[in-house]
Amino acid sequence: MSHSRRAYFTYFDSRYLLRGLAMIASLREVGDRSPVIVVALDQDVEQFFQAVPSDAVTVIPLRELECADIELFKIKLKRSIVEYYFTLTSVIANFLMSSISESNNYWLCYLDADMFFKSSPDRVFFEHSNANILITPHNFPPNLSHLMEYGRFNVGFIAWRTNPIGRRCVSDYRERCLDWCFDRVEDGKFADQKYLDAWPENFDGVVELRDAPINVSYWNIGSYTVSLDGDQLFLNGEKLIAWHFSGLVTIDHWNYKLTHCTDEITSRPTVLYFYVRYIDNLRKMFKVASEKIGFPFETSLGRIR
Repeated sequence: MSHSRRAYFTYFDSRYLLRGLAMIASLREVGDRSPVIVVALDQDVEQFFQAVPSDAVTVIPLRELECADIELFKIKLKRSIVEYYFTLTSVIANFLMSSISESNNYWLCYLDADMFFKSSPDRVFFEHSNANILITPHNFPPNLSHLMEYGRFNVGFIAWRTNPIGRRCVSDYRERCLDWCFDRVEDGKFADQKYLDAWPENFDGVVELRDAPINVSYWNIGSYTVSLDGDQLFLNGEKLIAWHFSGLVTIDHWNYKLTHCTDEITSRPTVLYFYVRYIDNLRKMFKVASEKIGFPFETSLGRIR
């Protein structure tokens, strides 16, 4: 069995459908044919995938998850929609991990829907084949060090081995998020994200992907030397693996705006060009969705991560 064998999971509602579609398409574009599991958070997402079945994509309706995990359903009315969505990361991971035979040992990887791949992540998994958990530090440059209160690591990319250590981590993560997962900093916690700070001390085989250009965004682009060669972004001379388009808010299907640390993006023409190309991808996905389910336009929850 290959040490890089993996399955991805993500979740989104119709407001993030275009981003989720772009993310999955980008994986396929870089040659990654790994299974992708999508938890559909509303009927529009279910309807889209019924109309456009995708190769190696499995769709699970949210109601199935809520029926399987009664503790999740109990807290639904006690949290805002964004906080409920934050809580889902750990619950879905635990739900999927429980469905995997203990005799299997591969990677279960979470991806935020607004990730976008520009090269294969194979090398990350090959280089860390003996790891149990992979997480990505924020790597804040000095001018953004105040953001550390939101966590040392970003939730946008997490990989767990489906071994006993990975399972224990996921189970603990679920319990903590069900107990407290709110969109505020409080008592050393923030949403589902700051819990990751303790993982390197609490679990064996946790690898912090400090140098891998994956889960890069406005919060750490200032830590890299950036160059563009054709359509490929290079960070410190290495091909970008995946960019996290956090903080990009939809006005309508044609217009978008940046909401966080805009100078980190707009002051770097090569990075701004990359955003323009990503928005072009979202517009293409809008055309596909419109043709299949009469999608009017994407509205936004605002900041997710």
